[in-house]
Amino acid sequence: MFFEPQRSIGEKVFFVNSSTKIDFPLHIHRAFEMIAQQTGETEVTVDGKTVNLTQGKALLVFPFQQHSYRCKKEGKLQLCLFSPDMVGEFYKSDCLPCENTFDFSAQYGMEFDNFYLKKAYVYSIVGAFDRQRKYISVQKNPDNVIVNLLMYAEENYCGRCILKDVAKKMGYDYAYISKLFRRKISMPFNAYVNTLRINESKNKLINTDMTITEIGLECGYSSLRSFNRAFYKQERVTPSEYRKTGKGNC
Repeated sequence: MFFEPQRSIGEKVFFVNSSTKIDFPLHIHRAFEMIAQQTGETEVTVDGKTVNLTQGKALLVFPFQQHSYRCKKEGKLQLCLFSPDMVGEFYKSDCLPCENTFDFSAQYGMEFDNFYLKKAYVYSIVGAFDRQRKYISVQKNPDNVIVNLLMYAEENYCGRCILKDVAKKMGYDYAYISKLFRRKISMPFNAYVNTLRINESKNKLINTDMTITEIGLECGYSSLRSFNRAFYKQERVTPSEYRKTGKGNC
């Protein structure tokens, strides 16, 4: 299993691709991933459960669910990845669906040339998926250290979220998981948490009337100074400059 950072951390991760087949080994990422089968057949494994997608069927993988694909019969299908930040009203980090399959007709030939069209499409996906859907609380696997750490960061990044605390709470050796996380995720744990915080702050800067100080505190920073410094380091502009340019709607 491997982690895909490029499909995980950005608050506007969005990718649509049409293909005749897909074969991909076991992997995880923070993004939602939808596969819709128009013709042909694909074997999909999600968290150890395997289903065969046939004509008219689709499947939605939730963030941090382990999944893989194997083509059984070539045909026509669409793959769509999108950030959970794009569907904030829908996404709950502590819940998973009882099943991932649903009925959905993918849009082909559509031009997603602005953020609003992208957001409309992903909401059409989760809207179709959510019909009469049942959910269960996330069950953490004590043997899956990386997934547990990613989920902990997802649930706690706006508050105190320090790897030493996680190690003690989960009974892990700090030095071991620190090295493991850096090797698997290609960045330190604190850098991953900071990226989540900045992405959340960008959303609030564009879509709320909160003051910059309020946003910084709500996103886990102890002071306006620390928020400004972290924001500039990642975005190369200050929070106030980012808000003025309206970059969140690009």
